[in-house]
Amino acid sequence: MLGKFHIETTGVDRCFCLHCGTRLYNHVLSKQRLALVVETLQNDKGIQPIAHCNTESKSSWYAISDELPQFSKAPSPTEIESLLAT
Repeated sequence: MLGKFHIETTGVDRCFCLHCGTRLYNHVLSKQRLALVVETLQNDKGIQPIAHCNTESKSSWYAISDELPQFSKAPSPTEIESLLAT
């Protein structure tokens, strides 16, 4: 069963498992965007990161050590299309 917590200030619904509380995905209806929490998948074959998003809120002790593009906030739909095209 799924639960949902709406964050009014950002318009995001955080959806989670009602049994264990694990966050499964975020849904931003106004932007028609769904962000899946990849760690919840049973099989990660073929899944590769294409960018670092929301880097403005990363912990100061976490160093990004690859050459992937970085976005301080969520990338725009155009930027996402560009990332997926590569």
